[in-house]
Amino acid sequence: MPQLYMPSEASRLAMEDLVQGFMFDTDDLGDPVLMIKFDAAVLTSIVKGCALEIIAGHPDVFPGGCVLMIFDNPKVPLFVYNIPQEMDTAVGPEVAWQLEKLIENKQIRIALFNELLMPVFSGELEATFNNADWQNWLSGQFREPKLDPRGPNAITYYPEQSNNGFLIRLINCDHSGEKMIDVLMYDPEKDFANVVDGRYNFADFLTDGKHGYHQEFSLHHTFSQFFTENENYFPSPLKTGGQEFTDFVILLDDAYLLIESKHVISAKQTKVSKQISKATQQLKRSDELILDGTLSLKNSMLQQALLQRRINIRMCIYNDAIKLTESKCKTIVSEFDKIDLPIFISVGTLKEFLVGIYLMSSERFKQNVKENLMRFFIEYQRSEKTVLIIDRVGVG
Repeated sequence: MPQLYMPSEASRLAMEDLVQGFMFDTDDLGDPVLMIKFDAAVLTSIVKGCALEIIAGHPDVFPGGCVLMIFDNPKVPLFVYNIPQEMDTAVGPEVAWQLEKLIENKQIRIALFNELLMPVFSGELEATFNNADWQNWLSGQFREPKLDPRGPNAITYYPEQSNNGFLIRLINCDHSGEKMIDVLMYDPEKDFANVVDGRYNFADFLTDGKHGYHQEFSLHHTFSQFFTENENYFPSPLKTGGQEFTDFVILLDDAYLLIESKHVISAKQTKVSKQISKATQQLKRSDELILDGTLSLKNSMLQQALLQRRINIRMCIYNDAIKLTESKCKTIVSEFDKIDLPIFISVGTLKEFLVGIYLMSSERFKQNVKENLMRFFIEYQRSEKTVLIIDRVGVG
């Protein structure tokens, strides 16, 4: 059974400041640890064995730091920067030392964390690279590459001289069959001993079609940062008969937003189309209950709030490994009228959208979310587009 990694206090605080991303840490034996913090879809891809690459200091892309490539989608991999705080024109001292240790050990420990900074998986990955190329590349970066930057002797780091960063491939494999450790879920604002909400085990969301629940857990954390639960945000509301009404409901002034979450592991277009079509149908049926006045929910307050609002918005959120295009949505376009198609947006783009709106004005946040979503939908209805896919953030 793999042991979960617990970072130092300083590293934990630094990771808390990351919405998503990665950073290096050093374990008790002095070996490097690659700590990765991401949403459900990305963590699932890594645990299931997607390829990982580290590109050290690539000045043509971004001066300094490292780039982590996550091949959750082999054709369109996810990439994220780790910018050293020491300087913005060269690989920082601590990052350089970690890379040196990685090259020396020919392996590195990865530690995965969800958005709540709960450890979900840890394992050792072999690193492959060309050692001769590393020495040549490194000699162009630093005057004394072997000197430990954390030691008493100062070291001057020079801007990169090579035109390309140094590539390190991490040999990943499918870890989903490994036994994983239970983690206690608790409210960090309250006393740990008295407030334990239950157990969390990442393996629970990798089998029997339960991976979608892990994405919903991720989205719940995101929405909870911007909305107030049971006031303007309602996760998984139930009908009076006990069935789920929809995955999420958000109240935005005089509008309501109905949300379905779909996490599709398979890259086959038939599988993607099936799940997207299912979400569209679920949203349509849920909205019709409101529009015809037959809605009956266990939460009577939410029921009345929905029936009283005059603006309806539907949204389907999908995992980032899926790359939706108009051509890939031909099936659902043929099945539904244009007015019945929801807004399609990935988990990552949704987070960027919400952060962008909040930074514009925290006081007008809800109103601006509503107005931007309505603008997207109205422009789509007036356009020749067959489907509305928000794949880049442009808020106003």
